[in-house]
Amino acid sequence: MLKDIQKSLLIPTIISLILLIGFGFTAIGTNIFHEKKWIIFLVILLSSVFTTFITHFGIQNNPSKFILYYFFAMFARIIIVLIFMFSNIYLKINQPLLFLGNSFFFYFLYLFFEIYNLFFNLQRDFKLDS
Repeated sequence: MLKDIQKSLLIPTIISLILLIGFGFTAIGTNIFHEKKWIIFLVILLSSVFTTFITHFGIQNNPSKFILYYFFAMFARIIIVLIFMFSNIYLKINQPLLFLGNSFFFYFLYLFFEIYNLFFNLQRDFKLDS
């Protein structure tokens, strides 16, 4: 189970780190990334690890109720991320639109690869059952 979690989070984490480190040393990076970019990345990564763990736990323990685990995990992730974003905006951080843009970018990057991984695994399982 741990290998599945690592595999599903590896690609978006590598892409995020390449972007953050690569643009971090350029003038472009100061314009497109918020000063709290590492905190944003860490919150999104931890929420993705949490939701991926819940999803894989649901697949292994009760495959017939997998969809309930998956939707709970997605709901939990969006709530965690929204609380993080709005609490920072409420505390009046600098450049709130850039902060929101970065938060949504990392959120949707991880969401895209999670859906892709889920689709690939379900398609593979469907072919094995047929």
